[in-house]
Amino acid sequence: KLIIDISLVGEVEKKRLALRSGARPGDLVFVTGTIGGSGKGRHLDFVPRVDEARLITQKHRINAMIDVSDGLLLDLGRILSASNVGARLFQNAVPLSPDARSFDAAVREGEDFELLFTMSLPEAKRFLGKTLARMKTPVTLIGVVTDARKGFVLSTEKGEKRLRPGGYLHF
Repeated sequence: KLIIDISLVGEVEKKRLALRSGARPGDLVFVTGTIGGSGKGRHLDFVPRVDEARLITQKHRINAMIDVSDGLLLDLGRILSASNVGARLFQNAVPLSPDARSFDAAVREGEDFELLFTMSLPEAKRFLGKTLARMKTPVTLIGVVTDARKGFVLSTEKGEKRLRPGGYLHF
């Protein structure tokens, strides 16, 4: 049995560092590209969002950022936990891949390798007004960061329901 294991190490300029722990109530939650479809092999042909991350962090103050590798719900949950905040995710806003089996599968299956990030409302207005038009990859507003006491909720056409972070767990 052949096993190949690869590790990469990199550096980031301090002024561009975006941790998981910086999300604040009132921040808007954005995601690049689309979510879901890894079950159909989408995860085998992806372009890392390095250029997008560099452009966004060069032009804007990002409060928190993570890549969606283990599922949108699990990775957003990691930001919420590290930042000690909650969030309201808008189901109709989440950009699903045409290969996604369903919303529930798309937000849990992982290997999307998209950027998930938060920024303040004033920063988001600047981003939407100036930077978004320069980006080749779509970026979608999918939620808002709330106080931790409000928890993690999904807003749907039928109302709101509590979410539990779920996705691909490696161990």
